[in-house]
Amino acid sequence: MLRSRLHRVLIPGSVIALAAVVAAAQLTVEHIPKKARAALQKLAGGSEIVKVEAGHEDGIPVYEGVWSVDGREVEAEVTADGTLIELEESVDAEDVPLAVRKAAEKAFADGKVAFTKVTTVVYEAEGRAEGKEKELTITPTGKVAGKESKEKDDEEDEEEEEEK
Repeated sequence: MLRSRLHRVLIPGSVIALAAVVAAAQLTVEHIPKKARAALQKLAGGSEIVKVEAGHEDGIPVYEGVWSVDGREVEAEVTADGTLIELEESVDAEDVPLAVRKAAEKAFADGKVAFTKVTTVVYEAEGRAEGKEKELTITPTGKVAGKESKEKDDEEDEEEEEEK
């Protein structure tokens, strides 16, 4: 009796999970919103977008496309309206700044290191709130990634000028 109940519980969940896997495997650039598709195609240039994934970031629908340029993998994540969130590009070690290579070689002394250049988009917003100048760093999905009081920065600048 317990065994048959267990089958009834597991089978529907398995079917849902399988349907999600199949849906993800079938997603192509034609299945995503027009503005997201246009943004990914523009970023890819003439390269074929070989993989597309859909997801959510901070509650906002996002779309990731993958393609190759000169044998190197490139990934980009955009919002439904085509706003770039992040761009990742595989890079050769000789194209990475020396300081980055040295830090990586020190951390990964046991083997070869692979590098990816990650460009993350954020926006700064400056204004007044509660009588103070403030600055926010905001992601394209609307998440506030950092807050800063401008008055503190001004004080630090004045201190640096006094030291000179």
